[in-house]
Amino acid sequence: MTGSPSPFKELEVVIRLSLLPEALHNVRGHIRAQLLQQLLRYNEDFGGVIVSFSKIAPKSHCGQLVCDEPHIHVDVGTTAYVFAPSLTTELIARTTKVSATHISLLAYGIFNVTIAAADVGSAHVISEDGADWICRHERDSDGAQDIRSGTHVRLRVKKTHHAEGLLAIDGELMGVLNTTPASVTMTSSTTTASTTSMTSSADAIVGDMIPMATCITPSENKTVSPAGEGKETDASVRKRKKERKTKDEKKVKKKKKKRETL
Repeated sequence: MTGSPSPFKELEVVIRLSLLPEALHNVRGHIRAQLLQQLLRYNEDFGGVIVSFSKIAPKSHCGQLVCDEPHIHVDVGTTAYVFAPSLTTELIARTTKVSATHISLLAYGIFNVTIAAADVGSAHVISEDGADWICRHERDSDGAQDIRSGTHVRLRVKKTHHAEGLLAIDGELMGVLNTTPASVTMTSSTTTASTTSMTSSADAIVGDMIPMATCITPSENKTVSPAGEGKETDASVRKRKKERKTKDEKKVKKKKKKRETL
């Protein structure tokens, strides 16, 4: 696909996350969990689908509390790898369904693509049983013939749609591949991810993450102690309970004595 722009781009971004106080014992893990929820979802700010994060690091060792809200707001810097095809991008996709009205495909094994019958072109015609698009000629320019389930094709992006975090692509058929591609990889200047690894890109999300200190210095001078600091031992807990019990017993005796006096 010489001359076609890459459908992937790398963005240096800062993402604001909101952590509950319970996250202080494992800030790294909770940041990772929140970023995982954004993978393979369309992000309007980034203009595409996030497929991986790398070089994850909080911008500060402190978070922020706003008014009386319990959430701790943290700015996290990261490199986001985003699938954002333009209208001139060409893709290779595998056919998953054939009908008289359209062809359904998957690009990189994940992204839904639809080629309407009008965009298949005059080189192919639907078969009588509607199971294949039959090539009118002996062979097309790529040396392939019919389009059926499992066939790999080359297409050009015509339009993209997104709703509720899901991306759909309308495409125009450019050609049919004669052989199954050995691998369809996602590459950029610094990152290469295969279709298989992209589906498990969550495993690579930790990257070069720097653990965030759990001290919080909000604008209203409220502070949260670091995780583990000031934590009571079992002995201190037993002592405190015993003191409370003794105090309660004294109160009961005092009330009883007062009633007897009356």
